[in-house]
Amino acid sequence: MDEDAVKSTGGNAYWSEPERLRQFEEVLGQTRLQRSPIARCLPALMVSLDWFGAPQLLASRLPPANEALDFDALRDLMTGIGFRCDRLGRHGGTGSNRHLPLATLALEKERCLLFLGEQDGRYWWFDGTELLPDWEPGNATRLYRFARDPAFVPPDAPQQKWLAGLVAQVRNEFTGIAAISLVSNILLLAISLFTMVVYNDIIPSGSTTTLWSLVLAAMIAILGSAVLRIGRTRVLSSMSGWAGDRIGATVMRKTLGLPLETSTRLGTVNNVTRMRTLENIRQFFGGGAGASLIDYPFVLVFLVVIALLGGWIVLVPIFGMILLFVAAKLLHSLIDTRSRRVGRLTNRLQEELVGITTNLRALQGMKGADNWLRRFADLSAQAAEANRDLSLANAYLQSVGHGLGMLTVLATMGIGVVLVLEGVMTTGGLIATMMLIWRVTTPAQQFFMASINLRQLIDATQQLDRLMNSIGERLQPHMVSPVDQLEPRIGADRLFYRYAGETDAALNGISFEAPAGARIAVIGPNGAGKTTLLQCLAGLRTAQNGHVTLAGRDIRQFDPSDYRAWISYFSDETPLLPVTLREFFLLRDPAADDDKISAAIERVAGSQWWTLFDADSVEAALEQRLDPWRLDQNGLGLRRLIGLSVALLNEPALLLLDNPSGGVSPKFDARLLPLLDELHGKTTVIIATHRPDIIKGADMALILDHGNLAHFGPVNQEEQATAPEVVLEGTPT
Repeated sequence: MDEDAVKSTGGNAYWSEPERLRQFEEVLGQTRLQRSPIARCLPALMVSLDWFGAPQLLASRLPPANEALDFDALRDLMTGIGFRCDRLGRHGGTGSNRHLPLATLALEKERCLLFLGEQDGRYWWFDGTELLPDWEPGNATRLYRFARDPAFVPPDAPQQKWLAGLVAQVRNEFTGIAAISLVSNILLLAISLFTMVVYNDIIPSGSTTTLWSLVLAAMIAILGSAVLRIGRTRVLSSMSGWAGDRIGATVMRKTLGLPLETSTRLGTVNNVTRMRTLENIRQFFGGGAGASLIDYPFVLVFLVVIALLGGWIVLVPIFGMILLFVAAKLLHSLIDTRSRRVGRLTNRLQEELVGITTNLRALQGMKGADNWLRRFADLSAQAAEANRDLSLANAYLQSVGHGLGMLTVLATMGIGVVLVLEGVMTTGGLIATMMLIWRVTTPAQQFFMASINLRQLIDATQQLDRLMNSIGERLQPHMVSPVDQLEPRIGADRLFYRYAGETDAALNGISFEAPAGARIAVIGPNGAGKTTLLQCLAGLRTAQNGHVTLAGRDIRQFDPSDYRAWISYFSDETPLLPVTLREFFLLRDPAADDDKISAAIERVAGSQWWTLFDADSVEAALEQRLDPWRLDQNGLGLRRLIGLSVALLNEPALLLLDNPSGGVSPKFDARLLPLLDELHGKTTVIIATHRPDIIKGADMALILDHGNLAHFGPVNQEEQATAPEVVLEGTPT
């Protein structure tokens, strides 16, 4: 370890300031540093604020490298890691530096400077390239102060009632929307009253002067109501987009921060379904249902006016609304039952589709494939039948709602006619009541129809709150220990891992330590726990008991992203994404250039590696879009080639390989052993394998048997030469 790069305080180790500055600059990359003066000041700003978080944490919050880091992006970045930004008043003039807090940021045209405080009687500023003594901001300089936000909650920490807090941020907007709705509904009410005046007063009196005045007032009311409703729709749409952006980004970040155990337990289909369910929140408020929901309270206003116009006639729409409520209760149980059945069958159908697409190569040509297709056809038929039944139930709901609404209108008209004939109600009052009754029955029917969506909305909000209340991997992102300079001695101390309570332990009390630079072969039959052990060593799974150590320290002291960026892990099932080859490598190292990527692939595939991608140049190969679903022999070989090349991209000090050859390509297998020899002594390599030649070249062997450590020690070369089956005891033949 470089002692000058790491400092210790209170038993914890932290990077020295020069090393922290270097790491922040490395994360930012030369392109951003050259294009943005704010980016050049950012490393010094983080050090001045005593932020000891992992530099990799900033990478996901930075704008693309080809975009300059402006102040808005800086403010969003700082807010995301727990700092608030305050605009300071003008401090121009001689001696203004005395009043400035440390780490004040000064923006002046295209210039950015950071205040570093007083030393040796002078006030120092930093412009990203050099120190400026006694520089003073002018009256036109914008000054900002960043300070820790005491109310900040890390994304991976439990966040109770997160959605309620999000809604509270726009309470002023909701108040404005309610006010707009109130005025709009009053204007609509005025139109009905104008109509009543026409029938009660204008027609009997024949006064056309008053008529034209009322017509003008009615047109103004109609136009005003339309303008207000258009404005309300635009505000709701903007709020829907804002909420969708916040919910989508936060949910994705929270999901990615969950432990692997949680994500794998839910499964791919459930994770996708959860994302789609949470989208219902945005769609509800952004669509017509949200606008109708805002109008519901104003139904009481119309009922009061109807009561003033016709007295007891108001009981008719009230009774109609009660019938709608009772019918909704009766039909909801039917719809809920059918909706749950649709959900179950849809999930099963999605699981079958995922299984077919991911195992297409294995299914093709198999005699039992017909049984799978027959099962899929039966499941599709059941899902179609369930969707038909749900559609019928929704049609029943719609028909009942429409019928009850029409009956309410007809009953109101009939009773109103009787009241007019008896002289209790005027003709104009009846006409106004019939205009108002639609303002009651229409929202009531909409609420009746949307009640199912409202229940789904409640379920979605509860699901969102449960997700946000879960615990992620990174609880204290502002304070982590450095990992880069540690000696790559990795081990396990009484490691115990069980996938589920009713299953046997995948790892049962595993303890070992691999020397730095050694090659360790992990051996055992299928299901012995080799992959689970490597995933625990990689920090992808957390053992229920025991812990993984690096240079004698628990890896939970390190930031997960820093630790995983420092090591390299090659999975037996190397996943690909539908991106270009270059973009796939940039996910591992955003600052990697084409030469670095090409060199990493060349180590694995040889000098003419691009020909394996049917390309005529490096550039053409890097621009090729990867196919995650390609399962032919060449596709699987390229997948492993890409995975191992990505693992070697940054010269890792620790390399974890889970069956890297897999027997998919003899050429690839032939290059693997020389590559391991090249890494020997420089990189600690732990490799799960069944290949005797790789085991023979290992320094030590770790043999697992049903989750138990059967042996850990040096590989006996002479014994291997005469009896390789001793070392390979328990492995498949």
